[in-house]
Amino acid sequence: MKNLWTALLAIGLAFGVAAPAWAGDFVKARALYLDKDYEESFKEWMILAQEGDHRGQMFVGRMLMKGLGVQKNLNAAIPWFLKSARQGNGYSIDQMGVAHVTGRGAPQDIVTGNMYFKLGNLRGFSVQNRLKTEEHMTRAQILQSHIKMQQFIKKYNFSIPTLKKKKK
Repeated sequence: MKNLWTALLAIGLAFGVAAPAWAGDFVKARALYLDKDYEESFKEWMILAQEGDHRGQMFVGRMLMKGLGVQKNLNAAIPWFLKSARQGNGYSIDQMGVAHVTGRGAPQDIVTGNMYFKLGNLRGFSVQNRLKTEEHMTRAQILQSHIKMQQFIKKYNFSIPTLKKKKK
């Protein structure tokens, strides 16, 4: 068994697939955030966000939205939430829904907002926002939202978690 692991490690190193080279440090960013050292945490999250890490993008958006360690700026937060949402980050997806339904930070569009809430449901977020939104929508708008969701899923190669069926 030891020889197998040694061989796999050697192959991985030979082909450069041992681990991605990230300059950002997720553990450090999270520890600083939990310690409420928001200015330093924001710097660490920004490094990750600029590298394309969806968690870094989400935290940059969140900190900009709430004014944690930086000046509060919802308009600057939305592009980070959008980048993260396109990678499937549930919190960012939900925030994009709120932004579109309320018109705060994004153009007010109930159909697009509902699309994001539907995507959030696929990521385990509550259906409450979607149901409240649909109370103010026509059937045609709800259908349009569903079509937009399917287009989003296809365009961004959005993975949908599936439940495995139990064997009888």
